Amino acid sequence: MIRFFHVTKRYAENREPALRDVTFAIERGEFAFLTGPSGAGKSTLLRLIFCGERAQEGQIFIDGRNITRLSEREIPLLRRSVGVVFQDFKLLPDRTAAQNVSLALDILGIGRREGERKIRKALSSVGLLHKADALPLTLSGGEQQRVAIARAIVNTPAILLADEPTGNLDSQLTIEVMDLMRELSVQGTTVLVATHDQSLLARYPARVISLKNGCCTEAVTPHRPGA
Repeated sequence: MIRFFHVTKRYAENREPALRDVTFAIERGEFAFLTGPSGAGKSTLLRLIFCGERAQEGQIFIDGRNITRLSEREIPLLRRSVGVVFQDFKLLPDRTAAQNVSLALDILGIGRREGERKIRKALSSVGLLHKADALPLTLSGGEQQRVAIARAIVNTPAILLADEPTGNLDSQLTIEVMDLMRELSVQGTTVLVATHDQSLLARYPARVISLKNGCCTEAVTPHRPGA
């Protein structure tokens, strides 16, 4: 579903690459983690998948399509199948939680009745249906993060990318959100979660793609002790 072949991304010719010769593959419906220290290139890698950035070298395939060759006009169509949970939420402050979640449906032209059903389901899945009419600035950081997650999953995307999705959540909400993402992968969504939280890797055995200094150092699948 997601395949990188010798991908290099530079932000300036006279600087070290943000990503260097990265190669890995994630299959359809797979749940995987992306780890590495701050500055390793995790956010850049996620942005390459939805064409928020372009690579200078290498090839990236999404569902068999080489997205490094997409024109600017073709990018919106790709993004319709990719849900993204950003590290800084990117919620519109003058729109309610429900209205923020509806943005993905508005782009797809989903009808009002079906859209309202999907919005209620998405907000309910992250425990925020009772905050549907609240503005982002009246919500806590954790609640804003959950609204961002609801927006990313409202249309059941083929791919879900999450950049530190549990960084503002307490331990119980972290488990609930991660369980939700695992369930989405069981249903066929390909999920890639960037995280620093090593406890998540221990709790949710999955492929682990590790980055260090922009290089892919390993892509392994850990197992629970005694499993």
